[in-house]
Formats: sequence, structure tokens, C-alpha cells
Amino acid sequence: MVKRQYRTVWTGAALCGMMLLVLAAAIWPPALKAAIQVQTDRNPVSVNESFQITFSAKGGVDGAPDFSPLRKDFQILSTNQSSNFSIINGKIERSKSWTITVLPRHTGKLAIPPIHFGSDLSPAANETVTGAASQPDQQSSDADIFLEAEVSTTHPYVQAQVIYTLRLYRAVPTANASLDEPKVEKGDAVIEHLNADKHYQTRVNGKSYLVVQRKYAVYPQSSGTVTLSPVKFEGQVAPNSFSLMDPFGPAPKTVVRQSAQVTLNVKGIPAGFKGSQWADFQPAARASALGSRWTKGLSRSAGAEGRQESQRDHRQPRGKDGAHPREAR
Repeated sequence: MVKRQYRTVWTGAALCGMMLLVLAAAIWPPALKAAIQVQTDRNPVSVNESFQITFSAKGGVDGAPDFSPLRKDFQILSTNQSSNFSIINGKIERSKSWTITVLPRHTGKLAIPPIHFGSDLSPAANETVTGAASQPDQQSSDADIFLEAEVSTTHPYVQAQVIYTLRLYRAVPTANASLDEPKVEKGDAVIEHLNADKHYQTRVNGKSYLVVQRKYAVYPQSSGTVTLSPVKFEGQVAPNSFSLMDPFGPAPKTVVRQSAQVTLNVKGIPAGFKGSQWADFQPAARASALGSRWTKGLSRSAGAEGRQESQRDHRQPRGKDGAHPREAR
């Protein structure tokens, strides 16, 4: 049996190509992951204040960012992306940044999780979120915007009228602003907007403010606890009064403020009441014969359909000042 031997014969071109590949692998550095930095504009913050998280990277990143992990502990209000180019000693350098404006969902030491930019990953960070600032703190000399909410009584009888007054204080110009309506978070109540907004100027701690005031009538429909959720203001504030109209000026900052939560401890029908219809003794019930024109524009919480006839909501015309003839005190 004859054994045949084979050997590989390298041509000059193939040998030269192989040597070039080996040399390139030796001197060419491996691809580096993008170095992504994370920073916040303020730390700590209160739970009713927005803040900004900035992710920045030099060079390019592997892919588009996925910011959805932030939604676990934060409400994402806006996202802005910017690119920068610079030439230093004849070398072109580029960088990208993503600025996310968020609102904390709760207090505590909240984690800013790693964010994927394709295969690139940002480092984790933390943000300390404290409780909502008290009203005196909101009215400190550095509070340019704050909300104030108050009610005429916190211990009304069932179906009695409670006047809810909301005031927005602004010491700086704002743009793209929005102001929520109060909502029933817990319990059963009907809310009606009273009259048009009032606008006036005032001074708080020596600072001048423009004030927008809104009034609402709240009608608890059952005894127990009724909770009105915080009202949120959101708007953009520029570093100076001209920046909002200057396309080349610094980007405006999104600001979010919230009012305090309001809790009503609603009392039931008094034990000594001997009438046939409790609702007949409440200001809200006297206009039942006027029809539904007084009930338009109401917001009702869930569960109101199951009330007794004596607890059903009714309305009466308001006076010139926008209030019903008798308010719960």
C-alpha cells in the first residue's frame, strides 16, 4: 500500500496576505465600548419636583437608547438629544447627550438603572427623593413657581358643598404650560368648576408673583374619607425672559410643580335628624326641579351610581360671586 503525503504550498501572495492579517491583529486595538456618563442637575429633590438626567457619550454609541427602565420609579416628561463637534489640535471630536426630564413617583433612594444604547450600557446612579416640600418652604425666596390648594372645610357633612381653591404662583415667564384639574383619588364626590379664572399680582416674602386662581365646588356623596389628588402644573422656564423666543438661546427647562393632597373627613347624616330627605337640607339639593342644566360639567368618581335617592347629586343656581348661597363651613 502506497501512502501519499500532501503538503500545503503557499504562494507568495497568500503568504503576504496572511502576514498582514497577523500584523493587523497585533497592532490594531480591539473595538472599545462607548464610555457613557450619567449625571443629574440636582440631588436631592422633593417628590413633587422634576429634575433632569443627562446621559453623555464621546464618539458614537452602538444603538438608540431604551429609556423604558426609568418608568419604574420616574414619570418621563420630555426627552431631548443634542450632538456636539469640536476640533482640538486638528483632531475632530464628537459627543452626544440625551437629557431626560423626569418626575419621581415616590420618595426614597431611587435607582437610575443602567440604560442600553444598543450593546453599550450606561452605569447605574442614584437619586435621593424627599417628601413634598411644605407650603412655607415652597414660598421661600428661591421658589419661582408653586401651587397652593385649600378647602373651606375638611369635615363636611355628606352632600354639603366644599369650596376648593387652587392658586398658581409664578415669578418667572413660562411657556407651553398646563394645569391639571383636581380629581377624586379615593371616595365618592362630584366636582364642579366655578366661574372663570381670576388673575392678579401679589407679593410673597418680598417677591412679586402673578397668580392664577381657580375655584371648584366639591360635593361628597358618601360619608368617610374623600381624597383629592395633587394638582400638577407643567411648563417651560427659560434662563432669561428672551430665551423663550430665541431659537439660538439656551434650551428652556421643563418645570413640574404639584399642590398638596387634600383629604376630607366626611360626616354622615346626624343622628338627631328627623326629616324625610337629608338632601333637602343641603344647598346642592334645592334645585332638583331645575333639571340637568345645573349638572353639566361635573366629574364623578366611580361608584356613585349605587347611592340612595336621598344622596343623588343636585344643583342650584349660583350667585354673582360664583358660590352657592350656603357653603359648608
